[in-house]
Parts: sequence; C-alpha cells; structure tokens
Amino acid sequence: MQKKYWSVISAFSLLLAASLVITLIRIILFDYILKISYNNSLELFDIAKTLDLFLYWVVIFLLIRIKKTSFSEYLNLKSVSFSTIIKWIGITLLFLMMLSIVSWILTGKVLATKNPFISHFSWRLVIIDAIFSIIIAPASEEMIWRGFLFKSIEHSKLGKIGAILITAFLFMLIHVDISLNVFKLGLWIGVLPVGLLCGIARAKTQSIFIGMGIHAIYNSYLTLYDIIQAISYHK
Repeated sequence: MQKKYWSVISAFSLLLAASLVITLIRIILFDYILKISYNNSLELFDIAKTLDLFLYWVVIFLLIRIKKTSFSEYLNLKSVSFSTIIKWIGITLLFLMMLSIVSWILTGKVLATKNPFISHFSWRLVIIDAIFSIIIAPASEEMIWRGFLFKSIEHSKLGKIGAILITAFLFMLIHVDISLNVFKLGLWIGVLPVGLLCGIARAKTQSIFIGMGIHAIYNSYLTLYDIIQAISYHK
C-alpha cells in the first residue's frame, strides 16, 4: 500500500533537487535569454523570486498528486475559527513587541534588516515589494516549510517537535544575507523565532493559515519599518 506522505529523506531530496532545477531555470532565463541582472533591482528581484515560488507550487502540487492525497489534507489547508484568528493576532503582536525590544538591546536597532528603500525610494517600488513580501512570500514559503515538509517530518519518528525545530532552522537558513553583518545576529533574533512561532501555530491549530498570517504580519512590520526609515532618510 502506498504511503500517503513522502518520507523525510524523500521530501528533503526532492525539494533540494527542485531548488537546483529552479535556480538553473532562473539563471538561464534572466542571464542568458533576457540578459538582465535582477540582483541590483528590487523590482526584478521580486519578480525573479515570484517565479521561483510559482515553480515550487508546481513541484509540490505534482508531488502531492503522485501520493494521491488531497492538496488540502497534505498542506493542512483547514479553516480556523474567528476567535482563533484573533488569539493568534494578539500573540503575534506581543511577540513582535518582545522581538523589537530584544533586537534593540542586542543590536541597537529595532529590527536588524537590510533596508532596500534607502538607496532608491518610490511608492511604486514599495507597492511591488509589499505585494511580494506580504502576500506571495508568506503563502508560498509556509506551503513549503510548514506545509509540505512539516507533514513529512511530523509523520516520522521526529514528530511535531522535530517538525517545528527543523522547519524553523531551514527557514532561517534561506534568509541568510552575507552582505549584512548584523543580520547574523538578526537571524537568531528575528527569523528563527518567527519560524518557531509559525511551526507552533501549525502544530496547535492543525492549519497552515495561521502560520501564513503570522508570516504576513511579520513581513508587514519589516516593510513598514523600512518605509518609515527610508522616508526619514530621504527628507
């Protein structure tokens, strides 16, 4: 009898293979066909990352179809009550307040971010980046980490605790930015705790939607912080 979910090793291997192929597709498309660099343009970078995440959607959809499990079951696309939503919004806001205090104490900054709007600020750029950061990225990344991969880990010997810890650690690693020195500390202050909170929410509510909401609120906070900082800088 075919298992309903991919094993941990299979899930990791398939995502790694998909990552390599998707990266190759992006390089061929932008560097050799379009012959444009997206590293120096936030707009093009967001477009490139959106393409990446779309391709991940396709890969995960196909992998779930192979297992003949429903998309909603595999990714825990379960509705939650209004009271649960309000509860987790409150938890997230309290979490962000504590995160900011810790960040200020350890780094001297409310948030350890690399502000993309300092070098060039325009509301068009803000809107494009906000759509990617607040809508596209949270939905897609949570589907990968707290959806597809979380399911494989929690149904292994590692269980839910292992799923929470491993997906949070991997979530942190994909946000490494070696060009920002303070971000090494900022990773532990911001991204890792957010990944842990999303994982806990996924385990507690049995729904991926709360994690998507937490992720979106966190990214909204980062974006708003960057906008206020950039406006003050360009005055």
